[in-house]
Amino acid sequence: MAEDYAEVGRQAHLRAPRIAVSALRRVILGIDPGIANCGWGMIQENGRTLSAVAWGCIETPAKTPSGERLWRIHQELLDVAHTWKPTSAAYEHPWLGGAHPPAALLLGRVVGVVELLWEEYDREMGESIMPLAAYSPTEVKQATTMRGLAQKWEVGRMVRVILGMETVPTPDHAADALAVAITHAMKT
Repeated sequence: MAEDYAEVGRQAHLRAPRIAVSALRRVILGIDPGIANCGWGMIQENGRTLSAVAWGCIETPAKTPSGERLWRIHQELLDVAHTWKPTSAAYEHPWLGGAHPPAALLLGRVVGVVELLWEEYDREMGESIMPLAAYSPTEVKQATTMRGLAQKWEVGRMVRVILGMETVPTPDHAADALAVAITHAMKT
């Protein structure tokens, strides 16, 4: 049941914004979709300055039915959106080369939940927000490290530098989500 693991795996790191929310040009939600670990990261953009606002990872237990895991991801991402009120969002479009077909289908369902979530949030806000964007892993690596074949640790290190953070954000899925948000800021 959902309430049995409502707090299991909820990892969130919050950071005080560097500037007032009313002065922000954009607040961007980045998502690294995954059924076991779904990373999210929120950044703010003010002119040419990017800074991290919050990041985290939604973990769902492996033995839990997939529908319940998807519901949990939806609910927690919706909570994140309601808390930080992003004006745009993007996710890393998974590369499924060589993936086990059932795993690929499940990951596709997570992407569907992300797309539905953004549509739901857009309608709740009562205004037309930017459409949800998707970037390949290569695009995200290229935008953050200038190398499309960068390693995960290189992406994390550059996220820290670009966002002016003291340490590399953890877990890796959250760092990847922040990298997606950075990519979106650079490309739009």
